Amino acid sequence: MGKELSFNAVTTGGEAPLKWSFYVYGGGRVYHSELWKGENSFTWTPTSAGTYTVAAYCKDSTGYMVKYVSTVIIGDASAPEPDETVLFDFESGKQGWEDHWGGTPLTIATAETSALKYNFAFNSSNNGNWDSQPQHYSNSQFTVGDSDYIAYDLYLQADTGASGKFQQWVAFGYSSIPNPSWFLLNPVELDVTKGQRVGNLLKFTVKSGFTNHDNPQLSINPNETTNWIRIQTVGLNTGYSGAIYVDNIRLGKNR
Repeated sequence: MGKELSFNAVTTGGEAPLKWSFYVYGGGRVYHSELWKGENSFTWTPTSAGTYTVAAYCKDSTGYMVKYVSTVIIGDASAPEPDETVLFDFESGKQGWEDHWGGTPLTIATAETSALKYNFAFNSSNNGNWDSQPQHYSNSQFTVGDSDYIAYDLYLQADTGASGKFQQWVAFGYSSIPNPSWFLLNPVELDVTKGQRVGNLLKFTVKSGFTNHDNPQLSINPNETTNWIRIQTVGLNTGYSGAIYVDNIRLGKNR
């Protein structure tokens, strides 16, 4: 722990030039990633003991790609007990997610790992109205249990020149709640210029506790099964136009 580790990947064949991507992950989290670079090596400094997965991807000029996965054990402990449970990682496709509003059909594409992707052109004059609220939903059923929040990773294209902000709204559908039958969480606001740079993307972490936006006195029932979950991306005076990725939708518990 705390010591820099070096990794080197070797392949044979393929049409030059070759490009490489590397990931280190475990317990539902990505700890390190480097996307489509010309070098076949990388370094990573682990900060805690555990068992980690290292994945290397190599792609040649024709688009042909190979993958190699290995396990690395740091220290003598097993992987740290995760405090988050991933509901949707999109490694097996859209997992039931579809367009709900805005004509923004979903596909699967690579952000850091497989993610939901849609494209949308926001109009900076549409400050939070219906024209700037692409929505997506899934009829998945789950309970929040003893979780304290829901979170997910959001990615935007970097270097678009766009400014302004987004709000991320999450709602759960419950049979026990009268019309409009949803539990709408307080929004999370993001500046579109202030994400973490990941290759040609900007990464944001969206995290919302279970406070009801419509009625703060209404508590979520931890044991009731959802009928659906919905995510809205609301534009606030932003002219952002391009791809938006959503990944690793998860429930978490504060330590």
